[in-house]
Amino acid sequence: MEILDAIAGFFASFSLERFITDYGYWAILVGTFLEGETILVLGGIAAQQGFLELHLVMLCAFSGSYAGDQMAFTIGRRWGTKILARRPKWQQKANYLLNKSPRFLDIWMVVFRFFYGLRNPTPWVLGSGGVSYKRFLLLNGVGALVWAISFAWGGYAFGMLIEQFMGHMRWAALVIVVGVAVAIPVLLWVRRKRKQKRAQHMIDLLHKAGDNMDRHAEQEEEARHDAENPPRHGPD
Repeated sequence: MEILDAIAGFFASFSLERFITDYGYWAILVGTFLEGETILVLGGIAAQQGFLELHLVMLCAFSGSYAGDQMAFTIGRRWGTKILARRPKWQQKANYLLNKSPRFLDIWMVVFRFFYGLRNPTPWVLGSGGVSYKRFLLLNGVGALVWAISFAWGGYAFGMLIEQFMGHMRWAALVIVVGVAVAIPVLLWVRRKRKQKRAQHMIDLLHKAGDNMDRHAEQEEEARHDAENPPRHGPD
């Protein structure tokens, strides 16, 4: 009963407003260090509602994203080549990116974080490919700044729409937004896993079909060789 009373007391005294105010910036910093789009949009909404400061939301998002990508780049410089050598499929995809023109790579280093699922692998692939540290440091900073400002402003604008259309029910809308924000990444992850499973199944089928074709070609070659070189029998 004491545990239940403690839990009940916690929820009775829990204030979502205070929770966001106390831990919102840390959540944005850590969330953007790891991935970040969802937490940054929510940070923009919280700023519009007056719980956080928009410029501090942008600063935390920039710092977390910038630091996370620089760390991944450094890991790629140190261990990326060894990791790719053990995974030929990863090596093939990395070569596809690294063989692009320098101008393309410069643009990609600015915009890659805007593409879902590509932010985490891209920096360490670039690091493993020997991209200049100073070059990545500069262009990654530009991209992180543009990304932090645009997604934070997007969340802020979305918060304005909530306030305009929901009015006094905006807290209910925020709960829905948080639920959707949590659900979307999970659904995208499940969808990606299913696509990967189907793709692997197709690859296995293609490999099997290719093996069958190779085996059939070998049999035809053996039959043609036997027809052109019949066995010779000596005189009785």
